[in-house]
Formats: sequence, structure tokens, C-alpha cells
Amino acid sequence: FQPKVADKFYLKGEYKAAASEYEKFITLYERSAAAPHAQLMWSHCLVKQRRVYTAIKDGFRSVIDYWPESPDAVASAYYIGQTYKNMGEIRKAKRAYREVLTTYPDHLVSVYSINDLIAIATTLKDTKTRVELWKTLAFEIKRTRETAAICRDASKNLASYHFYLVAFDDGVKSLETTWKD
Repeated sequence: FQPKVADKFYLKGEYKAAASEYEKFITLYERSAAAPHAQLMWSHCLVKQRRVYTAIKDGFRSVIDYWPESPDAVASAYYIGQTYKNMGEIRKAKRAYREVLTTYPDHLVSVYSINDLIAIATTLKDTKTRVELWKTLAFEIKRTRETAAICRDASKNLASYHFYLVAFDDGVKSLETTWKD
């Protein structure tokens, strides 16, 4: 009952009340299967309240530390990087995303992390990093329904880069990862 009430508060935008309900649930049912999710949502509430450092340190990091096998731990690792990125702390965001890539290399969050690293590299005008990450997405990531769009965009961007450099064969190879004809 309590997580449902907390979710309703969260959806209404009443983040302080939602955080309180999530915290009550965690206190009462720490060993519950829903506890990692409640901790993750508590962290989101803190982010919405602009208490981002507390959200990272006491929220997302706690999910990873206390419930490392939980799917919410994987999400928390990604959200740490995203929160730092949204705050403008690029160095910490890059470190957090790299940690996601090493800890969960075959998980979908790795693809999202690479995509966010590309966005950071674009902001920093770091073409070398962008090209490396595009190559990773285009050639190394297994295509699934969830990753197909991001990998397709990466292959198109990599092809555009190669065509700009008049490296037509490399551009065609990039496009062939998505389109065989």
C-alpha cells in the first residue's frame, strides 16, 4: 500500500511527501523485494527537490551497495552519471558512465551511457572521443529492439564523419552495419 501512495505523490509532483512515504517503506521493509525500487524512487524525489548530492550519495549509491544484484542497482549506476551530467559536473559524469561501462558492459544501460558520453563529447567538441564511441555503437554493440535506434544513429553519424573526411569506404562500412544493401 505504501509504495502505491508514494507513487501517487510522485506522479502529482509532490516530491517531499513521496520521499517521506518511500523512506517509511524502506525503514519498515528493508528486506523486501521492493526496497531497492523504493530507495531508487526516494533518490529521484531528492533529485526533483534539487538535493542531488544527497540523492547520489545516500540514494543511488545505497541501492548499489545494499542490493547489488537488483535491477535497480544497474539503473542507479546509470542515474548517478545522468545526475552529474545534468548538474554540469562533466568530469564526475564521465567517470560514473565509464564505471557503468566496466561494471555492466552487456547491459542496455551501457548503450545509454555511451550515448550520454557522446552528448558530453559533442558539447566539449571532442571529435576523437565521439568517433571512438560511434564505432563502439556501430560495430560492437549487439542490435536489439532497444538498442537499434541508437546504434543506427551512431552508424549514420560515423558515416557522415567518414564522408566528410572523404573516406568513402569507411563510411560505407559504417552504414553496412545497419543497412546491408
